[in-house]
Amino acid sequence: MSRRDSREAAFKVIFQYEFRKKPAEELVEDYFNDIEDFEEEIKKESGKLEKDYILEVVKGTLEHRDEFLALIDKTVTDWKLERVFKVEIAILTMAMYEMFYKDDIPVGVAINEAVDIAKKYGREESGKFVNGVLGTIYREKTGGEEVKS
Repeated sequence: MSRRDSREAAFKVIFQYEFRKKPAEELVEDYFNDIEDFEEEIKKESGKLEKDYILEVVKGTLEHRDEFLALIDKTVTDWKLERVFKVEIAILTMAMYEMFYKDDIPVGVAINEAVDIAKKYGREESGKFVNGVLGTIYREKTGGEEVKS
């Protein structure tokens, strides 16, 4: 099973939360049901996804969402939080959950994976934006400590 695929699936579910304010369990179930409704090729994808990991990341991200939004708002001083794209909000909040609440994921990995997702699903500048915001938040939260890979 690919952690990268599972992380990307978790991002998609968290992004859906921005529009469908449902509980994490329901969003994850809907996501897996949607995959099963697609053609055979996409059904193969569901076998690669770690459902427990996805649910853990989605639940954790949503539980700490207000904390993460406050950190983003404090960090993007030239923007109002409402102007940050929802794709970037979903990526940033998920990455912060992995950075601060998942001991088995190095901070550098969480940031790099977030940047990759931002490049794939965001605007042209999303990768740089996500990298800058996450790096700043990490250094502020850790008192200037450099990102660990």
